Amino acid sequence: MTAKALLERDVQKAIVQAFRLQHRVHLFTTDAGNARARAEAGRAGLEGFRGTSGLPTGFPDLIGAIPGNGRMVVIEVKRPGNIPTENQQHYLAVFKAAGAVAFWADSVEAALRQFEEALNGRAA
Repeated sequence: MTAKALLERDVQKAIVQAFRLQHRVHLFTTDAGNARARAEAGRAGLEGFRGTSGLPTGFPDLIGAIPGNGRMVVIEVKRPGNIPTENQQHYLAVFKAAGAVAFWADSVEAALRQFEEALNGRAA
């Protein structure tokens, strides 16, 4: 029997928990692609729901701030083996240019490594 493939939401939950426990950074999930809104509408019997979260497609999945200095943290989360779209890469570049810690990760280890590198003045 093979191990169950991780879903993006599984990776997101693990990253949120690790950042809270290891760095006291509270990350919040966004719904830029409206997946959660569509799923909730489907469960409520509202098939064909076209509502919006108000966030543009490609906006990072997780957003938060570093305690003490307020520096913004944005993370695009992918399931293992996947990479960000051009739109997602664009938003990461916009946030990084504005001074945020911005990166994509497909695992808790990759997210923590990139965050710690950014805190130490290296990439990310």
